[in-house]
Amino acid sequence: MSLIHSTAIIDKSSNIQPSAEIGPFCVIGPEVVIEDNVKLLSNVVVQGKTTICSGTKVWPFTVLGGDPQDLKFKGENGSLKIGRNNNIREHVTMHIGTEAGGLETKVGENNLFMAGAHVAHDCDIGNNCVLANNVMIAGHVQIGDWAILGGLSAVHQWTRIGSHSFLGGFSALTKDLIPYGLAVGNRATLEGLNLTGLRRRNFNNEEIKKAKRAYSVLFENDENEFNDRIEKLKSEIGNQVTQKRQKEANKNALTKFLNNKNVPNKNTYFANLNRGKPIVEIKKAIMNKQTEIKNKEEMKTICKEVPGVKIANIVEGGITPNLSMKELTEIGYKLAVYPLTVMSSAMKAMTTSLNLLMKDEDISKLLLDFSDLRKKIGFDDYYEMSSKYETSKRSL
Repeated sequence: MSLIHSTAIIDKSSNIQPSAEIGPFCVIGPEVVIEDNVKLLSNVVVQGKTTICSGTKVWPFTVLGGDPQDLKFKGENGSLKIGRNNNIREHVTMHIGTEAGGLETKVGENNLFMAGAHVAHDCDIGNNCVLANNVMIAGHVQIGDWAILGGLSAVHQWTRIGSHSFLGGFSALTKDLIPYGLAVGNRATLEGLNLTGLRRRNFNNEEIKKAKRAYSVLFENDENEFNDRIEKLKSEIGNQVTQKRQKEANKNALTKFLNNKNVPNKNTYFANLNRGKPIVEIKKAIMNKQTEIKNKEEMKTICKEVPGVKIANIVEGGITPNLSMKELTEIGYKLAVYPLTVMSSAMKAMTTSLNLLMKDEDISKLLLDFSDLRKKIGFDDYYEMSSKYETSKRSL
């Protein structure tokens, strides 16, 4: 059974795949290429150097590959290429390209062109876009993936529309619309980001947050020139990239450290790493393995191989050497913590004070002057701050 209706008029020079369906009263020109599983329902005109890729469905009274509505057009051999799986509804028109635009009009894949939409010469339309009823696209317009154009909207020639953007219905767009942007009005102005579209496309919160920040830097601050705002955004992005690279460098340095034969129990650390344990926790675990750092050489290895600020946790009576502050500094430690020293000295002071009190002996030499105590505890600062918030007392 033929998939070409008997009333269709088809030029013998056209190239139509056997699985394509050509309905009643369709007209196919000589340079047309129609690929597998394309469906032309009825009354469709395809002319010029037009290619319709597989799976595309074209509804009645659509005209594809017509000459451009451009006074500069001199009959050059332009083309129209329509990608796979497009849905082209009734009365849609698409024109071939001109010499000024590279001689090609391009339509991507999986787009929906609702009734009456018009795509002029030399346009470049991406994938997964929606052009609602009677949308009018002038020549040389570029539209990114996942863009949505509301009904009866119009786009000026040479305008660019970014991916995931949204143009409201009845709008007239005369300037570029940024990716993820939302524009509406006559003439359409940028109103913000297309947050609804981003969420529908499964952008995560972190990605949306970054897009909001970029929008804020570029479009919500009129104090600086636009080029300065671009440079500011580049700087912020550069800092984020640097931080990401630093994290990778830290991870690599940590791996190198764990590979060092002088590190005890490294298999335990690698097991944590393979389970996805955060690098910060692994480094913390290494630094907290106080009893496993047995000598000065291992302490030197830590300072050399592990990135970041090194803190020595000194415990009297432990296996780790109780080095002097000078020695710790020379090795590479920036801070030293003496938890047991402080705790032990505090307990000894309290025990001594209590014993003296029980014997009714003088303990004044062990005490701080009360004014010094107030300062060290922070009483003076507290009373000074609280006095700023005092309210007048109501008399009873």
